[in-house]
This record gives sequence, structure tokens and C-alpha cells, in this order.
Amino acid sequence: MTKIAADLRQALRTNPDDSYDLIIRVEGDLAERTADLRAAGIDVKRQFKLTNSLQIRCSGAEALRLTRAGWLVRVDSNKPVRAFGR
Repeated sequence: MTKIAADLRQALRTNPDDSYDLIIRVEGDLAERTADLRAAGIDVKRQFKLTNSLQIRCSGAEALRLTRAGWLVRVDSNKPVRAFGR
């Protein structure tokens, strides 16, 4: 089962037509996953080969559909990282 924070899942359900910037971690070949996502109309912004992750932009409804993909490991909101409360 795909790991996704409860608050993010709720936001996707509540606002399925809104656009979301997400980081998704996938299993398998990154280029193949990128091609699959682009074929489905999802905007792939960047690949992170070290963590086998992708930065994507999609609707809430599309993100929820993705969570059913067997190769999707984790979904996180792409937001700024803050260190030491800054």
C-alpha cells in the first residue's frame, strides 16, 4: 500500500480539481515510470535518481488514482524544507 499522510490524502479528496506539486517515490525503472506518467497526462517536472523519486504536478483526482499503482511507494507534498525553525 502506498504511504501518504492522512492530511494530504484528505486534501486530495476534498479538492480533487486543484493542482498539487508532489514528490513520489517509485519502484522500477525511473525512465519507464516517467513515460507512463506523461502518457497519462501528468506533468513530470524532475527526476531524483538517488531516491528513485519524481517531482510531479497533477490534480488531486489524478494523485488519488496514482496511489492505486503497484509501483508507487510514497507520496509527499513538495514544499520547502525548513531547518532549525528557519
